[in-house]
Amino acid sequence: MIVEYRGCQLNQQRFFQHIGYEPHPSQAIIHKDNSRFKFLACGRRWGKSMLAASEIMKASVVPNQMLWIVAPTYELSKKVFREVYKYYTRKMPHWIEKKSEARLYLKLFNGTEIVGKSADNPDSLIGEGVTGMVIDEAARIKKIVWEESLRPTLSDNLGWCIAISTPRGRNWFFEGYIRGQDKLELTYASWSFKSANNPYFPPEEEIEAKRTSSSRAFEQEYLAMFLTDAGGVFRGVKACVKGDFHDGEGGVHYVMGVDLAKYTDFTVIIVIDLRDNHVVFFDRFNQIDWALQRKRIKSAAMKYGQCPVNIDATGVGDSVVEELVNDVRGTNIQIYPHKFDNRNKNTIIDNLAMMIEEGKVSFPEIDELINELQIFEYEITASGNTKLNAPDGYHDDCVISLALGCMGINLTKTVDNFAIA
Repeated sequence: MIVEYRGCQLNQQRFFQHIGYEPHPSQAIIHKDNSRFKFLACGRRWGKSMLAASEIMKASVVPNQMLWIVAPTYELSKKVFREVYKYYTRKMPHWIEKKSEARLYLKLFNGTEIVGKSADNPDSLIGEGVTGMVIDEAARIKKIVWEESLRPTLSDNLGWCIAISTPRGRNWFFEGYIRGQDKLELTYASWSFKSANNPYFPPEEEIEAKRTSSSRAFEQEYLAMFLTDAGGVFRGVKACVKGDFHDGEGGVHYVMGVDLAKYTDFTVIIVIDLRDNHVVFFDRFNQIDWALQRKRIKSAAMKYGQCPVNIDATGVGDSVVEELVNDVRGTNIQIYPHKFDNRNKNTIIDNLAMMIEEGKVSFPEIDELINELQIFEYEITASGNTKLNAPDGYHDDCVISLALGCMGINLTKTVDNFAIA
C-alpha cells in the first residue's frame, strides 16, 4: 500500500516489514486511515504502543518533521519512544545525528526530530510547531492540557494526532472519540477495540481477567467500554436502541420534534409514533437555505398524518417558525414553538432523561443521535444553577429534536378527546 504524507510517498507495507512489524487486522485499519485526528479506545494488550511507534517512524522518513510522543508522565512516554529509539539505533544508526535515550530525544540527518514529552509539565508543551504527535494513555491527560497546550502546537503546520487510550469515563478523550463517530465529521475518526481483537491475546487471559476483576474494571480495561460517569445526563441509552424506521400510516398517530440549525449546527427532524413512542423518521442536514428547510419540515409532517410540529423558536428560529406557520396554512399541521431559557430547557431535557431511563422511548441505531445522548452532560455553574448541554465544540441538535418530540408526546396525549387508535 502506497501512502502519501506531506508530499512524500511511502510503501507502507515494505516499510513495516523493514522495521519488523506486522500489523494485526485491527491495527491495519488504523494505519490505512488518513484522518487528521484519530481517537483509538482499546483494551489492555491490544498493541497500541507498537502501532503508535510505527506511525511515528513512518512519519520520520519525511524531512524536517517535529514529532512528539506524549503521555501523562515521562515514564509512560518511554514505552513508545523506546520502540522508535531501538529501531534507529539497531537498524538505521547512520540516520541518527543526535540522540539521548535519557532525554527521550532523537534528531535524524534529514532534520526530523522525535521527542518524548510529559503532559504533567504543560510548560514544556508550548511554543513549538509540531507536525505530528502520538498521545499515549490519552484519557489520563487533563482536558486543559489538550486544549491549551497540545492542540495549539498542531495549528501552524496543520499537524496530525493519534490519541490512544484505555477509556477513563467521560472526558476530552471520550469527546474526541464521539466526534470521530460522526459520519459528517471530516477530520476526526475513531475506533474501539477489545483486547481480544488482538489475535495474539491469549483467550485464557481474558477468562482469568473476567473472573478476578470487577465487572466495571473488566468492561473498561479489556472491553474498552466508556462507562457512564456522574456528568452524564442520559442513562440507559443503549437499551432504547431497537426497531426500524417506517413510513406514515395515516391517522393522528405521530408527533414531530425539530431543532433548527444555527450557524454551523444542524437542523434535525425527528418523528415519533405515539402508539409506542418509537422514532420512525430521522433527518439531519445543514447549509440549506431556510425556504428549503421549511419545505422539508412540512413534507415530513404531511408524510406522517399531518402531525403536530414541536419546534425550537429560540433566536433565529422565531422568524423561521412564523414563516413555517404560513407555509402550512390549509393543512391540519399544528406548529408548537418552544423558546428556550435555562429553566424550560432543563424541564424538556429532564423529561427526555426520565423517558430514556424508564425505557419509555425507543429509536433505531442512529449513530449521531446515540453519540449526542452519550456525550450530553450537566455542569453546576458558579451561581449554583444546573446547566445542561453538549461539551464545548460539539452538537446537541439531535438531543434537542428528540426532547421536543417527547414533550410533544405529552402535549398531544393530553389534548381533550384525543385517542390513540
